[in-house]
Amino acid sequence: MATKSGGRNLDSFTIAILGVQGVFFAIWAFLSFRALFQIRRVAVSQTGSLNPGPFSFFKAFRMWRRNPKHRKAQIWWLISLVGTMTPSILLALRTPIAA
Repeated sequence: MATKSGGRNLDSFTIAILGVQGVFFAIWAFLSFRALFQIRRVAVSQTGSLNPGPFSFFKAFRMWRRNPKHRKAQIWWLISLVGTMTPSILLALRTPIAA
């Protein structure tokens, strides 16, 4: 069953793609916050301050990015980002351009 939304029909394929995108977005959001907390932990350990400040973030991010301990989390974050963006690209390519 198709529902009308803004003059366009939402078929089963579109609804399934949007559902998959929602799942990938939730995973991406979780991994992004986890990465931010890991970077903050690196900054706190480097500065010794509970509130390291914005400039120490860049140094901590660089250290976090180069640390092989976090490589698996970085790869999963990238996969979730691609998984979040791909459905939008698929839907854009599938939608005809109205003249």
